[in-house]
Amino acid sequence: MELIKNKDGIILKDFDSYKIYRNGDIESMPRPYKNQFGDSKKLSSAKLLKTFMSRNGYLYVDISRDGKTYRRSVHSLVTEAYIGKIPHKLEINHIDGDKENNNYSNLEYVTSSYNKKHAFAMGLRPVTAKQINARRITGLRNKGKRKYSKEISDSVIYDRTVNNMMHKDLVNKYGICAGIITRMTNEAY
Repeated sequence: MELIKNKDGIILKDFDSYKIYRNGDIESMPRPYKNQFGDSKKLSSAKLLKTFMSRNGYLYVDISRDGKTYRRSVHSLVTEAYIGKIPHKLEINHIDGDKENNNYSNLEYVTSSYNKKHAFAMGLRPVTAKQINARRITGLRNKGKRKYSKEISDSVIYDRTVNNMMHKDLVNKYGICAGIITRMTNEAY
């Protein structure tokens, strides 16, 4: 998509009837329209396009060219206009986590992995118990079975036997699921 810069916004060459602003507003430019006889005598007035929200929470607009309508996400139009064409294998990230804030300064290109981690960190995606256990920094993978360090295992056993901590308290303290804590304590006896 080639761009033509304008002092008030950027006009997309592929969609030269539209102007994109830094804050994410998209305006249709005045253009001639045909009356009932096919004559192009009047200009339509410029107006801001209405956005709509998809099920995934992103804002979209319908823009047209040569009689065909295209549905495009607002954040992708803004990043292409103000940051540049999206590099291969990168995604657009909303820095503040607000999918409705499409200001160019709130958008960046990131890897898919970073985008997901950012969403978890911002609380935008719920974290399941399975994902929590898979991300434990104390655990190591060994042929599909989780092995915890001897120090962690000894600490769990100590807290369970000497300090008489309940399973739910151990789960909260160590972030290990109750089944693994049971296995650790059973192996100790």
